[in-house]
Amino acid sequence: MLSMFWQTRSNGGSRRTTKNDDARPIYLPQVLLDVLEQQWREHLEQYPECHYVFHRRGKPIISYAKDWRKAITEAGLVRKLPHDFRRTAVRNLVRAGVPERVAMAITGHKTRSVFERYNIVSDGDLKEAVRKLERAFVPSTTTLSTTLPDAFPAKPLN
Repeated sequence: MLSMFWQTRSNGGSRRTTKNDDARPIYLPQVLLDVLEQQWREHLEQYPECHYVFHRRGKPIISYAKDWRKAITEAGLVRKLPHDFRRTAVRNLVRAGVPERVAMAITGHKTRSVFERYNIVSDGDLKEAVRKLERAFVPSTTTLSTTLPDAFPAKPLN
């Protein structure tokens, strides 16, 4: 992302070349498009000669390690790496009900095996699955005798 130039800007999406030289569209929610629009205005007003979307006072960002450490500390996310959020994105997409093939296209995973390494099942996922199962099969409040036709008279079990 640090090498993203303004000429890739277009209507809600952009084509980026990935580490394996495959271009894929990037679609962003409106809140992020608004942030980029604000950066675009700043670019035009203050740094029109800088072609980088992400820069430091008009110069390319070479390293963001110090800024990253400060940001995660302020957010209470100590020891998080930028790549950790790719796993979070996969989990959020799957939990939101996005079909896995679509989630794979968004995150750039070409194989299901790699995608599954990011789609970690947590203890909370297992508990939620049991809650869903319980809700799906709530016992009926009717008794067995009221659900059987008269052709099957109730008999005590011996």
